[in-house]
Amino acid sequence: MRSEERGKQGADALPQNLLIWAGDARFLDEASAAWVLRWGGPDGAANLAAPGLDAGQLSMELNTLPMWSERQVVRLRQTESASDELLKALARYLDNPAPSTALLVEFTGDLSPKKKDIPAKWRSLLERMSVRSCQPGSGREYIAKRLRAEGFSMAPEASAALDEWACGDLGRLVSALDLLCLYRQKEKRISAQDLDALLGTGGTPKEWDLQDAFLAGRKKTFLELLEKVGQDPDSVPLMFVGMVSKQLRSLLLLHGHEAGEISRKEISPKQLGFNHPYPAQKLIAVADKWPESRVRMALGEMFELDLALKRDQGPQWALVERHLLKMMPS
Repeated sequence: MRSEERGKQGADALPQNLLIWAGDARFLDEASAAWVLRWGGPDGAANLAAPGLDAGQLSMELNTLPMWSERQVVRLRQTESASDELLKALARYLDNPAPSTALLVEFTGDLSPKKKDIPAKWRSLLERMSVRSCQPGSGREYIAKRLRAEGFSMAPEASAALDEWACGDLGRLVSALDLLCLYRQKEKRISAQDLDALLGTGGTPKEWDLQDAFLAGRKKTFLELLEKVGQDPDSVPLMFVGMVSKQLRSLLLLHGHEAGEISRKEISPKQLGFNHPYPAQKLIAVADKWPESRVRMALGEMFELDLALKRDQGPQWALVERHLLKMMPS
């Protein structure tokens, strides 16, 4: 039966065959490093990425007898994007795991016991392994872990204000910290003033609302939000253009993976340039509005907009409006 452990310390939290999961891949790193140190020691582990991995190769790695060491140590990453064949091979192995092999399986997403729509293939695996959640239990814990993972610090009053602003919604915190960390990439410290400058009064950060309206083709909402953002003296048009350009590059990556006959449900957030499923899911939801030809046209337009902003060719938010309306889907 499934053994769910959360935040447990010591060797008991690091069994020989362990599955760890979290909504943000960055939260897996700490537990993964501790597990590899426990079972692999200085020799480390064989690191395998599940997307595109052949089931036969996985079986060979798991059943290989260790040479010059006590254990064959295998770390299987990005299993949220594993093929059905790979998951079947993993299930067969776990029916009779090799005593000389230690296996760590990493999953980015929600595998909590309360989640009702976990696919049967994953429920079968969860029953065969020890399972540990690395998901933060609160907004404060999420903020602390995220900042530690990225080498940032935050003023205590800013952390408290951000947690209160998000109302317990981790999805909002993900988007907010993405924006805040981008804004303070050089300084590596976030202040309460940064929250005032970048976050709206409700829902999500102002720039993220504007970006979402653009990508979804909601022209009226886009223009209303653009007017409000343009009135903010602390808003930075060039930074917003960089945010949108990143989304367009991710859409281009999506089309490239689909051209390689990878279905959307098999594409991991990291393959689209994201560290968390939430922004990837939002992007995929609007992808049908952005065929590859439109994406390529828009990237060219964004290059021209970037140049126009840097050359100071008129009011900056007016330039953003003019260029983005030309490429916005209907």
